[in-house]
Amino acid sequence: MADSCSNSRTDTAPCVGCGLCCDGTIYWRADAQPGEEERLTDAGLEVIKEGDKQWFVHPCCFSKDGLCTIYDQQRFNVCHTFRCKLLKAYQRGEVSLEQTRETVEKAVALRTELTAENPAARLWTERNKLRRELETTRERPSLLLKIAVLDYYLDQWFRE
Repeated sequence: MADSCSNSRTDTAPCVGCGLCCDGTIYWRADAQPGEEERLTDAGLEVIKEGDKQWFVHPCCFSKDGLCTIYDQQRFNVCHTFRCKLLKAYQRGEVSLEQTRETVEKAVALRTELTAENPAARLWTERNKLRRELETTRERPSLLLKIAVLDYYLDQWFRE
């Protein structure tokens, strides 16, 4: 049930301590806006270009323990504007702050359980490689199941 104090929120309180969008768990890249390339590369981030689009690769080196270490400084444009599915639901008043935090905690717990078996699986790119390999070899079905559960949960609550 949503908080009764507001039907529309603009704050990003659920993001504090989450960082799943920055640390490579949900996505492997983020949009880079024109004019940001030099700043991104100067910061040590890998920039990929395809035609007129460009991205920087995750995990972001400024993501630490669910927090952005340059949050109070000039963050990149996508960092100001990105809203995951869960944050949008919170801002529309569809879920409470407590519910968002519980959802984030569950995602982190699923990731922790998975990475206990395979630390590389923390990253979206590595999970996709591992999934393809395990589907082909049919080895380690419990690991494949954990990957599927985590990504299903991320799709359900975080990815558009």
